Amino acid sequence: MHGFRNDTDDPTSFLILYTPGIARVKFFAEIADLANGGRTLQGHARTALYARHDQVMVDD
Repeated sequence: MHGFRNDTDDPTSFLILYTPGIARVKFFAEIADLANGGRTLQGHARTALYARHDQVMVDD
């Protein structure tokens, strides 16, 4: 298990490389579409997004 977090108020970015590539592109594309549209997901919609992409979120 691993995670990423920005512990400051400053904006940050990071680059993720998968070698060999795995099917994560669709997950990040869907997240980008949401962010670019100013939308967020809550409840069942968020759970469904994670399930579609085999993503597990870990609380702080």
